Amino acid sequence: MSYKGSKDSNIVFPGEDIGELEWFNGESYVFKDHNPNVPEDERYKLIIRGRPIRKPETGGWWVFASRDGIKWKPLVNRPIIHDNDTQDVIFWDDRIRRYVAYFRIWAPMRKVGRIEFDDIKTGEFKAEGKRSKKYEVVFGSDERDPSNVDFYNPVVVKYEDAEDVYLMFPSAYYHYPEPPEGDYPNDGVLDIRFAVSRDGIKWTRLDRGPYIGLNPEGTWGSKQLYIGVGLVKSPNEHEIWMYYAAYDVTHQWPLKYGRLEGVITRARIRLDGFVAVQSDYTGGEFMTPPLRFEGRHLHLNVDTSAIGEIKVGILNERGTPIKGYSVNDCDKINGNYIDVVVSWRGKKDLSVLTGKIVRLHFVMRDAKLYSFQFKW
Repeated sequence: MSYKGSKDSNIVFPGEDIGELEWFNGESYVFKDHNPNVPEDERYKLIIRGRPIRKPETGGWWVFASRDGIKWKPLVNRPIIHDNDTQDVIFWDDRIRRYVAYFRIWAPMRKVGRIEFDDIKTGEFKAEGKRSKKYEVVFGSDERDPSNVDFYNPVVVKYEDAEDVYLMFPSAYYHYPEPPEGDYPNDGVLDIRFAVSRDGIKWTRLDRGPYIGLNPEGTWGSKQLYIGVGLVKSPNEHEIWMYYAAYDVTHQWPLKYGRLEGVITRARIRLDGFVAVQSDYTGGEFMTPPLRFEGRHLHLNVDTSAIGEIKVGILNERGTPIKGYSVNDCDKINGNYIDVVVSWRGKKDLSVLTGKIVRLHFVMRDAKLYSFQFKW
């Protein structure tokens, strides 16, 4: 596509050719639509923020579609979500078989709203004859957070390596005092946090610390961090790559600095390495809630030190060790494994437990447990 008379570009969205709208290309989102009923020439969707030049208060998010992600066509002649910014996310949720959107709202500070669609072209929610079901607030600051902190840039994804697990990577915004106490309005610093959910509605912050923290003062990424949508597996599938924008200026950069200099950078995380149960040098243990065992083997993603170890016992629903599968029967695991199968005196096959309610008893020393899975 040409730009200022030149076709030497990779611009694919012809915003200037579509009506009297002002487009915010930096506030857009492209996703592959996995709705099985979508025509192939609409397989890729672009959600982009736009405002009518003559009536900007009616702005919002428009939907475009493409077969190849290069040539785009508009699907709607009006926005499907009200006007807001900073990485809204929409995707087809195969668990509920609807489109789900997460976006920034004010209630009264920045929070994350959620809404469902049956039809992304119209924004309709057809259940019980309702149209455009009202959004609900699903994430924000609470009584454990400082009063001058809120959250936005929701970045919600479904984690394909676990069943019905939703991940959120919001930016936590620490507000500086407003004038006259402070020098500039709407100013502060942001880093990236982490939350998890089983239904996309009730969210838990397993660790309230930064998922990606600020860099040292005076370096890139020392003031603002915003993560992008998507989890990219490395070629060997041992890592997840996540890309984020990092800035060395605070939120009110236009007034305060007159510039915005940032970078796009990458975080490398081990597979399933979002959080971990960690035991110290002297050791520790924990038991899971009751689980229904379906599979043949127990797989762990674990990292012990050279002198650390982990063992697992299997208990019945009453909490009694199952004969032959107690902690004392378990073969010690020592080392750093993305995927290792647990064994008990050399035996790995657990198919006799399929369908039974069990609890797992982990005994660890100087180790980090990232995940466990029952697999066939």
